[in-house]
Amino acid sequence: MLENGQLLISFDSYWQQDALAIASKVYISDEVIRNGEYIAGIYTSPQNTKTLAVKVLSDLGGINT
Repeated sequence: MLENGQLLISFDSYWQQDALAIASKVYISDEVIRNGEYIAGIYTSPQNTKTLAVKVLSDLGGINT
């Protein structure tokens, strides 16, 4: 819809490489969230001890839900 002019803005994040692929059809603004400013979180229940034990990014590899 964005490419066809049926949507004014994207309501989701867009990767720059994806936006550049359609640059001739859309206006690409400056980034809203600059590199390094985005913080992701993990939400879990207090009983989920495996997830609560995660302390560094590499710990996420061993978690199975």
